[in-house]
Amino acid sequence: IGMNIMRSVHRLLSPLIYRDGTAIVPAQVAPEWAERQFLRRLLHRLRVDCVIDVGANVGQYANILRLIGFQGTILSFEPSPQIFAKLASASAHDDRWHVFDSALGAEAGTIEFNIMEASEFSSVRQPTRRDTAQFESDNQVVERIHVAIERLDQVLPRLRDAYGFQRPFLKTDTQGFDIEVLRGAAGVHRELAGIECELAIKELYVDVKP
Repeated sequence: IGMNIMRSVHRLLSPLIYRDGTAIVPAQVAPEWAERQFLRRLLHRLRVDCVIDVGANVGQYANILRLIGFQGTILSFEPSPQIFAKLASASAHDDRWHVFDSALGAEAGTIEFNIMEASEFSSVRQPTRRDTAQFESDNQVVERIHVAIERLDQVLPRLRDAYGFQRPFLKTDTQGFDIEVLRGAAGVHRELAGIECELAIKELYVDVKP
């Protein structure tokens, strides 16, 4: 049922593209249309059959992947327990979308994690308003918890065995922790078809320079 709904939404929000390259784009998706079309073409050109979605939050990126027509495996990682529950619910009707309640980084074990007022800002890093106060109310710590953390180069082999993919693509959106995710993938960099990092252009976290 879930996949049928996603396909219906995809049809409703799909632009009409003409032979001369012009397009009529639904207003709901117009602001992000060019970026999404680039991602669609990139995943197709790289022959990606699995997207590793690190910093998944409630599944926004995974939903975009389905909207642009990606039908492969999605592996989403989200360490915040409350947000993970929403992520698990979002993925429940998609048998090729699997979710994991841990962080990825450079060292396996446990790590302190900051729950922010707005969940999309939650991070291992400490927030700062040194560069901008634009997100002051959202990017402030409301709770600190300890979460499990793993290295991607340690978990990738067992994920491949479990889900049978060959061409994984890594996406990270970890609010200042992306370099640590990449360090933890050092042993499998050559096995990744591509990497996408969502990075801030302002310093939102202590000692994380844009």
